[in-house]
Amino acid sequence: MPASLIASLAASYTTRRGTIFLRNKKSSAHGRTETQIKENELRPRDARLVIHSAHTLAAYVIECMAGN
Repeated sequence: MPASLIASLAASYTTRRGTIFLRNKKSSAHGRTETQIKENELRPRDARLVIHSAHTLAAYVIECMAGN
């Protein structure tokens, strides 16, 4: 596996960890008050970054599993 691909996969791992952090710290699902939710609101651009990163990683995994 080329070193550049390994570096890209390592970066995707970092993105995944960031996504977990956002879910845990910014989510309303962890007993937050309305005030806390408003203080921790994500901007649309932040949400898009997470969604697009997750999509890219999922597409890569599916293609690897399909043998493409």
